[in-house]
Amino acid sequence: MNPELQQKLDNLPILPGVYFFKNEKGKVIYIGKAKSLRNRVRSYFQKSRKGEAKLQVLVRKVRGLETITTDSEIEALILEANMIKEYKPRYNVTLKDDKSYPYIRVTGEEFPRIFPTRKIIKDGSKYFGPYTDVHSMRSLLKAVRRIFPVRSCNYRLDKKTVASGKVKLCLDFHIDRCPGPCQGLISEEDYRKIVDQMVRFIAGKNNEIVKELGQAMQQCAAEERFEEAAKIRDQLQAIEQFRARQKMVSPDEVDRDIVAVYQEAKLASGVVLKVMEGKIVGHHHFYLNNTIGESDEEILKSFLVQYYLKVDFLPEEIFLPFEIEDRDEIQKWLREKRGKKCVLIVPQRGEKRKLVEMTRRNAKLVLKELLLQKMKEREGRIPRDV
Repeated sequence: MNPELQQKLDNLPILPGVYFFKNEKGKVIYIGKAKSLRNRVRSYFQKSRKGEAKLQVLVRKVRGLETITTDSEIEALILEANMIKEYKPRYNVTLKDDKSYPYIRVTGEEFPRIFPTRKIIKDGSKYFGPYTDVHSMRSLLKAVRRIFPVRSCNYRLDKKTVASGKVKLCLDFHIDRCPGPCQGLISEEDYRKIVDQMVRFIAGKNNEIVKELGQAMQQCAAEERFEEAAKIRDQLQAIEQFRARQKMVSPDEVDRDIVAVYQEAKLASGVVLKVMEGKIVGHHHFYLNNTIGESDEEILKSFLVQYYLKVDFLPEEIFLPFEIEDRDEIQKWLREKRGKKCVLIVPQRGEKRKLVEMTRRNAKLVLKELLLQKMKEREGRIPRDV
């Protein structure tokens, strides 16, 4: 061990934080977090410690060390996940680059728009995704645009632009796909009510919206505003048609994600099945790097933290196939991010356990498809006799 590294080990603080192992070229090769940096980092270099082959190889390559102290374990957890995402170290389990996966973006403008995007801009917009199944995302967008009349134009609409009358009504207005905010035909407040319903619909809160629209339709009918009542009726019918395509898996209406991972042949996959109001509303799958020699528990923990780091909307419950290290800290972080209850649960039996097993089978299927694809690619590169 070089003197500089030994000196840093001798002066490590007894504080929570994140540590960075570097190789002889100064490149970050591993990032970890600790309740006590002194105890955790020093443990790697104890002669009595007998770790896995991957750990032994890592320690042999460590030539440099950097640390960042934090005020709490939760801060260390978040910082670790962000740093892993940024550096993608060789010996950390990481999600494969997901820049190609699209999101649904609801802009933060005075009169918001909705459209797919592959780029996240921190400007107050809301993002749903990432969607690994582009077809399901397009189907959802198509349904949203059919049910909720919001503008599809790219004009920058604000009070000054609307007052000027420079933007004219388009075809969408005449076929009831837009309420005409460009000409001041709807107030910003009423338009945002439509956008709020749309956002909740994407988030799976269909029952709430059906109840609200039903009450609005009855009020319109009572006030003899029959044309408005008919439009709301059409919205309700479109929502019911959309819901009819979703599979019911639970009698309760608790929003939950079911998370599972699967590893084989030095590769791993992770799947998140999204259940809202008792129905499956979508699923996302990802592949993970650097999983050789890692346990299922470590892969699941890494996947869990990195996935929820990037999503804006969290459920009340998250089902896991087995227990993971740092469960309490991860659960506290998720609760803080959601702003209310978010619980990690390991179902042991019954229908809930069957949901977890179904998700794991999906993770296995996803990885098998990738392995088959790689095998076909290798066969295509092998010369064959004519």
